[in-house]
Amino acid sequence: MSPFGIWEHKANDSRGSDTPTSSSSTYSKQVYADTLGWVKAGILDYIVPQVYWSSDQPVAPYGEIARWWNNAVEGTNVRLYIGQPNYKYTLFGPKEVAWTNPDEVPNQLLFN
Repeated sequence: MSPFGIWEHKANDSRGSDTPTSSSSTYSKQVYADTLGWVKAGILDYIVPQVYWSSDQPVAPYGEIARWWNNAVEGTNVRLYIGQPNYKYTLFGPKEVAWTNPDEVPNQLLFN
């Protein structure tokens, strides 16, 4: 299972990530897949959330989202693999300054 990176915002649900409600889609508003519920119920073997933001992205910083997913699987048998946006690290990706830094992806991998 490879869901969207933000399950829910803390402002909407106390179990959510500390991300602004304006930052993006969530399971309760657009995606309608309660992946946290699936993790807690133990019906997944693994989960690969799409954490496609840079470390300095203000609306969804990589560290906040990756840490949230790590906490979500803690105490379960569900394995966590963070989805990386390697396409953003190329010349053909979006023009976000963070992805021009050759250390962005290696730093994210070290964070994991």
